Amino acid sequence: MCYLYIDLFLQIAVCLCVSLLELANRLCLNRLINLVEERVSEDLARIALSDPNEAIDLCIRLLEPVKVLLVF
Repeated sequence: MCYLYIDLFLQIAVCLCVSLLELANRLCLNRLINLVEERVSEDLARIALSDPNEAIDLCIRLLEPVKVLLVF
């Protein structure tokens, strides 16, 4: 909501970004999609420097919803 009203992208938990990306895609908010992707990439890179195993776990959690969509 903050993005829609004041054009600011606040901190978001990595585990919530998939839902936000889905919503932004439905609303054709390309700039918000880019901001979320950039923030997640930066957060994962930062986490990977300190704890690579945690970064792997977060990546797997991010990909989990995609797996559901690919099941036929």
